[in-house]
Amino acid sequence: RLSPESSRDEVRSWLEANHFGPFLAVLGNFTGADILRLTRDEMIQILGPAEGIRLDNALQLRAMRPRCVIYVSVEGDQVYQALYLESLTVVELIKKLAEKLNITTGHISALHRMGPSGISIAVDNDVSDGS
Repeated sequence: RLSPESSRDEVRSWLEANHFGPFLAVLGNFTGADILRLTRDEMIQILGPAEGIRLDNALQLRAMRPRCVIYVSVEGDQVYQALYLESLTVVELIKKLAEKLNITTGHISALHRMGPSGISIAVDNDVSDGS
């Protein structure tokens, strides 16, 4: 299944596995985000009616909504920004946070969330919304 984080190589593999190999010349440089952003009409324009509709139908299995939305703010700032997560990993969270704050991922050394009674909980791949 393609996600917005899918690389060009992952998109190429998906296209071949789903019998869109003849269109690698046209779609082979797309990332997951690129191909998932295409509208049905754009797919039809690029591939023609039959194959454009088939591609749109194949992509309907894509996640239409992010699996999780986290709202973050810089300490002291009253404006929160949304981070839309698909894979629910710390690596994805750090990447999205860095992008949103216009910093490199190396600037983020640890992640914490506020727990009950204001305690600080280190975030790792085992910490979920309910813990």
